Amino acid sequence: MIYAPSIFLRIASAVLIAIAGAAGVIGAARAEPRRALVDELFQPWDHTDTPGMTVAILRSGKPVYVRGFGMANVEMSVPNSPNIVYPLASNSKQFTAFAIRLLDSEGKLSLADDVRKYLPELPDFGETITLDMLIHHKSGLRDATSLLDLQGYGPEDAVSRQQALDLLWRQRDLNFRPGSEYRYNNSNYLLLGLVVERVSGMPLAQFWERRIFQPLGMAATGASPNPTPIIPRRASGYGRDKDRYTPRQTPDALLGASGISSTIGDLTKWLANFDDPKAVGNSAVIAAMLRTGTLSDGTPITYASGLHREHYRGLPFIEHSGHNWGYKTEILRFPGRNLTIIILANTDNSDPPSLAFKIADIYLKGEFPPSPPKPEAIATPLHLIDRYTGTYAVATGTTLRAPGRQYVFRREDFMGPAAQLIASSPTDFYSPQSDFRARFVSSPEGGRSQRVVIHNDDGDDFVARRVPEAVMPPPPDLSDASALVGDYWSPELGVLYRVSQRDGKLWLRYPRGEAELRPQARDTFLWRQEPYSIRFERSGPKVTGFLVTQPNQRVRDLRFAKVTIGSVEP
Repeated sequence: MIYAPSIFLRIASAVLIAIAGAAGVIGAARAEPRRALVDELFQPWDHTDTPGMTVAILRSGKPVYVRGFGMANVEMSVPNSPNIVYPLASNSKQFTAFAIRLLDSEGKLSLADDVRKYLPELPDFGETITLDMLIHHKSGLRDATSLLDLQGYGPEDAVSRQQALDLLWRQRDLNFRPGSEYRYNNSNYLLLGLVVERVSGMPLAQFWERRIFQPLGMAATGASPNPTPIIPRRASGYGRDKDRYTPRQTPDALLGASGISSTIGDLTKWLANFDDPKAVGNSAVIAAMLRTGTLSDGTPITYASGLHREHYRGLPFIEHSGHNWGYKTEILRFPGRNLTIIILANTDNSDPPSLAFKIADIYLKGEFPPSPPKPEAIATPLHLIDRYTGTYAVATGTTLRAPGRQYVFRREDFMGPAAQLIASSPTDFYSPQSDFRARFVSSPEGGRSQRVVIHNDDGDDFVARRVPEAVMPPPPDLSDASALVGDYWSPELGVLYRVSQRDGKLWLRYPRGEAELRPQARDTFLWRQEPYSIRFERSGPKVTGFLVTQPNQRVRDLRFAKVTIGSVEP
């Protein structure tokens, strides 16, 4: 539904039905011997004076456990329960991807299309960005929510979708060449949502309602272009500051990347359509939704269409999480074992993905496959070891292992009585202590290996690329720090930052406050708690500007030019 106060009666009747059904489910679940183990997992939120979450566990599509923990509204003593509505945050992305796949199946667009065919406002970066690149997070675009943060907006601020889009229209550079990397990014799905509108001729919230929610009977699910809509029976969001909870309500209007609110029961209907797509889509649409992407060099990635596809303890799973200020969500499926876990939380001090996998440990006990036998060892190929040693960074990224994670292979890892890797072929090595394996890909010229395929303990294969060895930077030198003092303007953000010096330290003021610049090397600093990287640029001795890079790399090398106030462009 498109949220508005007038639909309260329709929701209320659906809620009464949901409550009655949930009561029967909960009663039946009390006989489940594993229930106590799950209850114990959520004990920290099982109180009448704290927020918490609602949890559902399904086997073959049927609920075997449904329970609310803590309060949906602490102030009003309203408990969390199956009929409470929660913002899905990034779990909305799968609905955006489904809309794109529907339109593709109807011949109204192609995933190979240049996004600028539909969104000419997006700058021409000199490289084609396709809809496929958006859906698999390999576009190279900077993240809109990160840009809003740098512009001065916090998670509590009511920012419209148009404000976020206007930021994207102002960008002059990309994070990386389109197709060459995977990097999760809200801009991709924000733009896909707009593409749905341009192609279908109706607002995204209306498209979701008519083409997905209504056909599936998802009566309590909806979205609104208003960042602060009135949503009947919505849980209030909370965060924990030191020893107490405080209200946190996230304005959420970035439709496409986020924006949908739903219930446990409605999500069950949505997930059932993946197994039997009679009401919405067809088997070809579902297959397309679950198809993972590849990078331009052929490297496979584990992201499909708004969904991660990987392995846990040898079993394949489909997953996505979501996080808005005050809310967290997790939807985890093990299709080969007919197990689904849904967690919708209204508190920041929770980790639904971790909790979901712990539930899987309980319900799939005895169903995880045994570790595969170790391969037959051969003599260590000593003449090749120097080709393999070095540092490699994960290129594809996974749910459990973020892109950028580094693996360092040293000579001693391959040699000696304490070797951590045993050779099974001239290019293949395995760990005697775990299921970890590594296959080094030789360069065509026969020199040092540039890539390694890592097989982790859970059963996933992912690619890591060689990166330069870390070099100890020279000691920080603040002898000419006064040259860094001044005003810096970003035309892409439309904001002014100011560097000042006092008490022997450098400080950077931006629209939300001021933080110390912590020196790492000459002209290189860390800023804010996250921390961001600030690298000053010079032309000779003259400081010309600086570049900002976010720790998670969703924004790289965002340029600020050193200016005098009168030179700032409007």
